[in-house]
Amino acid sequence: MDRPQRLFTQNDLRLSLEASARKLRDELLGWNPDELLALPEADVVEHLVAAHSVMCPRLRRDEAHLLPVSEQTQTYPDAWGDRVTRRVTQLTLVVPYDGEQIVFSMRASQSYMSPPQGTVVDGELRVTWVGQGAGGADAAGVRANLDAVLDKIEQALSWCQNDIDAHNQTIRATTPGLVAERRAKLLRDRELEAALGFPVQRRSQLRRARAQTPNHPCSIS
Repeated sequence: MDRPQRLFTQNDLRLSLEASARKLRDELLGWNPDELLALPEADVVEHLVAAHSVMCPRLRRDEAHLLPVSEQTQTYPDAWGDRVTRRVTQLTLVVPYDGEQIVFSMRASQSYMSPPQGTVVDGELRVTWVGQGAGGADAAGVRANLDAVLDKIEQALSWCQNDIDAHNQTIRATTPGLVAERRAKLLRDRELEAALGFPVQRRSQLRRARAQTPNHPCSIS
């Protein structure tokens, strides 16, 4: 299993959400004009909002389960400075989640000075407890430790959720205006080209014409 990493530390969530909003605008501007004008405006809005909204992870703690108990090797110096190796108990709690995995790596506007640790793989969050010393582990203490880590992760996710909610609400509020403005601009352009009185060859027609024209070798050397 991958070694646990500090969560919510790699990238700034706010900057990533701003980049997602810019990608929405870029997709709208890059949309084929003929297709954009042919589609119902509401369908275009719904596609863009769905594609660029973010789903914050939610832990399914009621489905949490343990992997089989394992051991970990630890090496430490004894009182005489010699290196001593010991085997300690390792427990891994697996918690399924719904949402986008990348959020676990994002730092929200509010965050911990000492972030929680865990491993995120294939729709699962894994939290590891490693025993200390040679004595037997206390089940109640181990459970309390795992619950405390999950509580901390859920608190960090709630801070992410606040930033994500603001992003999702903003793009849902602004996208209809962006689409309407883009379509209006394209329609004005179509009215202008029609008013000039020249035949219009659409790009799709131009591509078909080029495909039907045989290539001849250049006679200029």
